Amino acid sequence: MIATRRNFMWPLIVIAVGGLWLLIVADVFPDAVADLLKRAWPALLILFGYDILLGRRRLSLARWTLDTSLLGVILTVIFVLGVIWFAYNKQGDVVRTENVVTFAEPISDEIEKVHITVDVERTTLTILPTSDDSRTISAEFVGSMGSKVVMDWTTEGATGVLTIREAIPESIPKLDEYGRGTLAIALPTTVIIEPFELTGASGDVELDLSRVFLRQIAVDMDEGDIALYLPRLDTLQGNLKTGDGGIELFVPPNTVLNVQLAGGSGKPRYEYNPLRYDLLATGELKLIDSQGAQYALDVSLKGGALLRIVDLEE
Repeated sequence: MIATRRNFMWPLIVIAVGGLWLLIVADVFPDAVADLLKRAWPALLILFGYDILLGRRRLSLARWTLDTSLLGVILTVIFVLGVIWFAYNKQGDVVRTENVVTFAEPISDEIEKVHITVDVERTTLTILPTSDDSRTISAEFVGSMGSKVVMDWTTEGATGVLTIREAIPESIPKLDEYGRGTLAIALPTTVIIEPFELTGASGDVELDLSRVFLRQIAVDMDEGDIALYLPRLDTLQGNLKTGDGGIELFVPPNTVLNVQLAGGSGKPRYEYNPLRYDLLATGELKLIDSQGAQYALDVSLKGGALLRIVDLEE
């Protein structure tokens, strides 16, 4: 190391901080970016201490020389980005409760079936049958103020259509508004639900359809586990997909189940009763000595993920 010329780092930093502050006051940056810049000011203390320790020197690397002040700025920026990543990663598992959206709709006798479409982001979904025999469908979302949730009910002839969509308007959410939400839907047991369609970015899904009249289901999640309690019907067709998670199927008694792999990288880990099911070379699980599949499900999941079949008792 050798002594070098005058250090211009701090004058430039003062100018940059002043410029950024003016832009924040002028509301030029998105709220999340302005919030992160305000939170990041202690990094200047780290940079100041580094400069006192090693400033105004140059490092000789073969034919190159590197100003230690510039190296300090680079290391500080990397450190700040790492802290931001860690903070968002930790905050991402926090369940938010400040935004509550509810829905309840009595279904008239003229409605013969209900079509349900759900599209969520970082939200855990739970579906349960209603506790009584009422023809009311209800839902409750609890999550972040950064999520905009719309629950819309329309009718098309004898079909009722429920659409639930969660959107995050800000491309970068504020740290205080980042986290997971929960969505609970109660389905009536006296109305046909066909089809039920769910798409989501990230979140576990638990579907208790044991007392629901459902014949068609499609679940497509980027991340999260799927637990499905199958309805007690004659037939059921569906697709279950999770990019990173496992799938559990709870099968009612006297049900012929056929599970066919439909994509994914590699084969999953199977957990099932070998006395009841055959595992074919194609990855298909089929009930032994069955002549057809009353419940036919195509599943797609990551190689090595768990595909678990649980046979329920009477």
